[in-house]
Amino acid sequence: MKFILALLCLLATADTLWAHPIPAESKGQRRGISIPWRKIIPPVGTLAIIGGLAGLVYLGTKADEAYAALKTLDESEFEAKYQSLDSQDQVYLDTRSQYIGRRLTEEEKATLAEMDEKHGWPNMEMPDTRKMNQEDKHMLEKVHGRLRHALEKLERTNQSMAKAVLNAERAKAEQHEAQLQAAVIAATDWKQALHKVQGAV
Repeated sequence: MKFILALLCLLATADTLWAHPIPAESKGQRRGISIPWRKIIPPVGTLAIIGGLAGLVYLGTKADEAYAALKTLDESEFEAKYQSLDSQDQVYLDTRSQYIGRRLTEEEKATLAEMDEKHGWPNMEMPDTRKMNQEDKHMLEKVHGRLRHALEKLERTNQSMAKAVLNAERAKAEQHEAQLQAAVIAATDWKQALHKVQGAV
């Protein structure tokens, strides 16, 4: 990106070098009052291009800062929800998150189902919403959409781990973060939404 910006600046500056002076008027021709546009336009154009490129760089920097701020806010939200759980739920969440997005054997699924029931872990599938009122249905779909988004993010990190052996440590950290985020949503927002809906049905 920096190379392209430098190349554009070089090309824009080169316009001033290629500008030709106004040819001298032959004798007998009447010289009117005029502005030397051919001398003014190349420098002005160069300044405009350089200013535009600087503006793009500035906006790109601000966009990066905004993204970093949103990410920090998102991470702090998950951290607050994680801390709102009691210590036993936190321990099980840490353990349970390691199984999210993994391919499990039937035996592992049965064992996990028993553990989930023992610790009150919610079913992560969308329940039947036909008997629900619109408000509860909308709320449940909204929260499940966030859970689905976290699971899709987890799937992408799983794929990146399979493709990028050299970046295994980074992908592993992203996978762990995605697992924790999905687990936090399931243990807090999704569980509360299910309890509210199941109590209303």
